[in-house]
Amino acid sequence: MSSPVSQLETLQKNSEFVFLVCTGHWCPFCLNYIKSLASIGPSIKAAGGQPIIITAKESPELVKIVREKTGYTDAAIVDPKHEIANSLRARGLLDLTITEKKGYSQGMVQPGALVLGKEGEVMYAWASRPSLSNLGGAKDRPLLEQVWGDVEAVMQGRERVHGGVYGKQTFLQGIGMKLFG
Repeated sequence: MSSPVSQLETLQKNSEFVFLVCTGHWCPFCLNYIKSLASIGPSIKAAGGQPIIITAKESPELVKIVREKTGYTDAAIVDPKHEIANSLRARGLLDLTITEKKGYSQGMVQPGALVLGKEGEVMYAWASRPSLSNLGGAKDRPLLEQVWGDVEAVMQGRERVHGGVYGKQTFLQGIGMKLFG
């Protein structure tokens, strides 16, 4: 199988843009985020884009479980050595934080989102900075539906709908995934 960076580059070359979300498989906040990406996936694909999730946990079975829990059916890249995170950082596109986490031999990439055009232009970038106030990086994520609304508007030559100011995923939205699936 090709490297995670090669997989991402192939997906990028074969679409007008990629809508990339870095996420975990066990975190209810991450699962809720993937569910949000799944809900906007058809609109992203209709605009010529490719939704992608990236996870550091090396297990095809875990990707299958995530798909079952969230309804996400699009591209998933397993990147336990953080090759994509390191490549994005080296290219100045997105500075993802990597923290220690039991069960992750190379550490765990904190949540992030990136919308990247075919030619490498950044249409949106966000990376979590873990702190006590955001539960170690888990909550206070920008709402993907609003991010997509702005990206879509710019692609159509219109003003950003949300002006780059987005609502945040709340504690209850995140933990709701754990409680109610």
